[in-house]
Amino acid sequence: MAVDLQKEFVGCVLKSQFLGCSRVVTEEQQKRIADLFSANEDSVRSTREIVLRSHPLVMAVKKPIRRAKRIWSDNTIKFEDGVRLVRKKRIPWMREEVAKCKVELETAVGALVAGWQSIIQDARDRLVDLFEEGDYDVELDDAFAIFISFPAIEPDKALKELSPELYEAERAKVQARFEAAADAAEAALLEKMRKVLDRLLVKLAPTNEGDKKKKLNQRAVDAIVEFGEHFGELSVGSPDQIKAIINQAAKLAEGVDVRAVNAGNREGLNNQFEAISKALDAYVEAKPKRKLKIDLTA
Repeated sequence: MAVDLQKEFVGCVLKSQFLGCSRVVTEEQQKRIADLFSANEDSVRSTREIVLRSHPLVMAVKKPIRRAKRIWSDNTIKFEDGVRLVRKKRIPWMREEVAKCKVELETAVGALVAGWQSIIQDARDRLVDLFEEGDYDVELDDAFAIFISFPAIEPDKALKELSPELYEAERAKVQARFEAAADAAEAALLEKMRKVLDRLLVKLAPTNEGDKKKKLNQRAVDAIVEFGEHFGELSVGSPDQIKAIINQAAKLAEGVDVRAVNAGNREGLNNQFEAISKALDAYVEAKPKRKLKIDLTA
């Protein structure tokens, strides 16, 4: 599974830049606050919210940054801190989606620049004596950004000529990380499948006589279909057995008429998804548990 991961995936890093909304109080302000409470000045730590995080213009700037982070995390596999793995064929799509976020961010920053004086006035009214004009002397166009890169994961080939032993040690570390990433990716996908399946089964479960029948909603059904697509993009070398279980669930969900199910008997559909749930449990139970030890000192 790790070999497939190394062939099909590359590193992906997404970083963002955002103007800090808070500042520590000045030394003079800190002294005044300490005096107010008869406290030791060195024991007082205070900050000023120079820009309201909940301000609509600020929220509009946060939105594309959050969306870019969500796109990155939802369509990649965790590898190590700050680095995730993306399927090579998805790189153009990833670049395009992040580019859209950048355009949205640029528009939002433009609106923030236009409304900056109103934000300064709001801060002046809120902070009164704690207001500092210099806090707002910033280049807003340079204060916000989204960056995406695709760093190399494999050790430098030049190292192989300089020190074959060190190169092999580094290659072994990378191999171990890929093994761990592959296992963690499958475990995360199976956990997500269990959650979406359980949500659907709750809606389909038979009720006691006299109890109100639970209503099946389209979202619970669509989640199964969407997961099938998501699994296809992020699964790496998964056995045919689990692929068949996921595909069976997705195809069954595609054919569900929510309105008809809510109006009629849902027992048959419930039994079919229950069978899929049991097959998933059996697969997870039979799957061997491997413990990987990654030596980072070699």
